[in-house]
Amino acid sequence: LKNNQDMDRFTAGATFSHTAFGWLTTRLTTGLDYTSELNTWFRPFQENDTTIYSLGANAAKGFRNESRWSWLLQTTDLSATADLALTPALTSATSGGVQYYTRESSYLRAEASQFAGPGLSTISAASIIDNPENNHVSSHTLGTYVQETVGWRDRLFLTGAVRIDNNRAFGDEIDFITYPKASLSWVLSEEGWFQNAAPRWL
Repeated sequence: LKNNQDMDRFTAGATFSHTAFGWLTTRLTTGLDYTSELNTWFRPFQENDTTIYSLGANAAKGFRNESRWSWLLQTTDLSATADLALTPALTSATSGGVQYYTRESSYLRAEASQFAGPGLSTISAASIIDNPENNHVSSHTLGTYVQETVGWRDRLFLTGAVRIDNNRAFGDEIDFITYPKASLSWVLSEEGWFQNAAPRWL
């Protein structure tokens, strides 16, 4: 009886960035992750009388079972940010981008038994072939977003954003889903009164 597992893995990624006019930054990031796996269980046709007796006539004719898996993940992200100083105290960061995400998986299983004679090892060479199983799942997501962040004296930041996504899993009745976002942050440690009042360990 022979049990084998073969696995291959490949990952790759690249990032390209560019700054224009001193205030506009563009970035493109793309990558993929691919994995394939093959599991094999194989018993060849037996010719030894003792082995045939111990296994039984049908089982001694051998079998071969195979299962194949593969996964593919792919991402592409394009974004741009414009950083501007509106006044000496007021800054603006406007961002926008597009993201595309793909996930694919496939599974193939086949079982066969009772080879016609010695030396045969493929699924198609067996007398009894179980119904093969083949399954493929594919998911694609397309998203885009716009975000605005306004800063006051590099301490107080107000952010508002909207993201829109679409996925095949949403169905035909839903084209896009919108996600709003809002946040307010205050960098307290930059305040002079806090630096004077706070203990050294904070």
